[in-house]
Amino acid sequence: MGSIVNGRRGRVAVWAAVMIAGAVGCKQSEQGAKSDDSTIGQMKIIFSADCRWLEGKGREEMESALSRFDQIDLVYAHNDPVAHGAWLAARAGGQDREKQIKFIGIDANPNEGKKYVREGILTATLEYMTGAPEAIDIALLILNGIEVPKDVALSTTLYTQANIGQGGLAVDAPGPALIAKLRRQHADVLKPDPANPGKWTLGMSQCNLGEPWRVRMNQEIEAAARKYPQLKVSYKDAQNDSQTQRNQVEEFITQEVDLLIISPKETIPLTPPVKRVFAAGIPVIVLDRQIQGDTYTCFIGGDNLAMGRIAGRYIAHLLKGKGTIVELMGLMTSTPGQERHDGFLLGLKDYVQDPASVAKLFAD
Repeated sequence: MGSIVNGRRGRVAVWAAVMIAGAVGCKQSEQGAKSDDSTIGQMKIIFSADCRWLEGKGREEMESALSRFDQIDLVYAHNDPVAHGAWLAARAGGQDREKQIKFIGIDANPNEGKKYVREGILTATLEYMTGAPEAIDIALLILNGIEVPKDVALSTTLYTQANIGQGGLAVDAPGPALIAKLRRQHADVLKPDPANPGKWTLGMSQCNLGEPWRVRMNQEIEAAARKYPQLKVSYKDAQNDSQTQRNQVEEFITQEVDLLIISPKETIPLTPPVKRVFAAGIPVIVLDRQIQGDTYTCFIGGDNLAMGRIAGRYIAHLLKGKGTIVELMGLMTSTPGQERHDGFLLGLKDYVQDPASVAKLFAD
C-alpha cells in the first residue's frame, strides 16, 4: 500500500497532525489523570506480565490470564513470539477462545508475524525494522570520516488481516529519508573496495540469538557487510546475559576493533562498557535498545513509543473504545519494552479523547 501519503495509501499529514494533537491533548489530560492506568475510558487492562520477549513465557502468562478471567477481548503482546504463545494458550484452553480473542503483536518477521496474520492467528502486527543495512552503511561512512546523524528513527508498517495482501499501512519516520540522503551524497564511499579486503573490523555484540528477530538482524548485517569487502565483522552472542555482554564488549576494546555495533540486552548494565568503548576512541553504533546518556556515535532503531502508540490507537479502534485487554510485555528493563507500554497507554487515551480522528487513520 506504500507510504501514508494520499488517500487509503497514506494520510501522513493527517497522521502527523493527530500525533501532535494527541501529544498535546494527553499532556493536558494527564495532569488530572489517575495514577492507575489500568482503566482508560471503557477499556480495561485486566492482566499484564513481563514475558521477556519469549514465546514460552507468553504462553505461560496467558494460561494464567485465561484461568482468572472469563472475558478477554484482546491481547496486546510486545512482540510476535509472545503473541503466538498467547494464541497457543488460548487454543489449548478449548471453547474456541483463540477465535474469540484478538491478538496483536510487533516485529512482522516474514515467517513469523506476517505469516501469523495471513493465517488468521494474529489480527495485526507492526513491523520492527532491524536497522542492520542502515548500520553497515553508517559504519562505513563513520570509518571514512563522514559525519552521520546522532539518532535515526526507522519507519514501521501496520499489517492487518484486511491489508496485508496490499502491503500494509506504512507509517513514515524521518530516518529513511536521512539514510537515503546520505547514500546519495556519499555514493563514492558506499561502494566495494576489493583492493583493501578486511581493512576495517567491526565488532557486533548481539544480546541474544534466541529470538527469530535477532537472528534476522545478524543475517541482515552479514548480508549488508558482504557488499563491502573492506569490512570484516566479528560477532559475539551474549546468550541473553547482561554480564556476558559486558565482558564481550570489553573484549572488543582489547581486540582493537575499528567500530562497535551493539544491540544491548538491558539499558543500565550496558551503559558503562559502551561508554568505555566510546572513551577509547572507538565509534559506537547502538541498535534497537538504547543506553543511558549520549556516549555513542549513532543510534538506529524503531520509535518504540510511536509504535506502541499506533498499536494502542488501532486496538482502541478495533474495540470501539470498550473491552478487556491483556498486555504481555517484553523485557521491562529494556527501553523497547518500556516505550511500547507507555506508547500503548497514550494510544488508548488518544482514542478516548478523539475517536473520530483516530478512526480516520484506519479507514478503508
